[in-house]
Amino acid sequence: MKKIVTAYMEGTHWVFDRKAFSDRDIILSTNWDLDDKDLKSVLRLPYVLAAERGEKTFMIIDEFQNLDLADDGERIFKLMEEVMDEAKAEGLRIFSYIFIGSQVNAMEDIFIKRHFFYRRATRLKLSRVDEREIVEHIIKGFLASGKVIDRDLISGACRLFKCNLFYINHFTSVCDSLSKGYIMELCPAGGPCDRDGDKQRPLHLDDERPHHLPGEPAEGDHRRLFEVQHG
Repeated sequence: MKKIVTAYMEGTHWVFDRKAFSDRDIILSTNWDLDDKDLKSVLRLPYVLAAERGEKTFMIIDEFQNLDLADDGERIFKLMEEVMDEAKAEGLRIFSYIFIGSQVNAMEDIFIKRHFFYRRATRLKLSRVDEREIVEHIIKGFLASGKVIDRDLISGACRLFKCNLFYINHFTSVCDSLSKGYIMELCPAGGPCDRDGDKQRPLHLDDERPHHLPGEPAEGDHRRLFEVQHG
């Protein structure tokens, strides 16, 4: 880590503090107020390292819209644009950012309304994940930990939660934490089931009626917004 700071951060206010790294895993420390040169040196570092290694490299920034909440959010965006343009002019096309944001309106405000990263990024919308893929992935995951989960139970959960991965992940986490072997849901004693005489598939999980989920996005909009900078 010290070698990286020494080799690529020379002439900036960044330093490698061995104690800070040992105690808190802090790689970069500063001995002065940061200026644009300091910030650009950090933003440029992934391009340089990727070029040296000769490997296509991606950096994922999750919840990208939160950068805009910082006091100098716009300053960071503008510096990122400068570094992108400089890297492109130098032919450093081996590195790309992937910006991910769950707050669609905030992402659109950055990329569409205020035109940051204009012609530097491509917007990708994630389509709804197919129910069969979700079911197979969950079943394999439980099998890997020595557990078996009922296929119809997961299918019912997918329909209930409209294949919203946030709710399905929470549901399966609860199932995993409260179980030891075979996981299924029984109908209440004497209660209705979706098929006569079948006590393993509860009606309320296979019910096709619409359900409202707290904080649920608009119909068909269970997606996250990706912004990918082309290398």
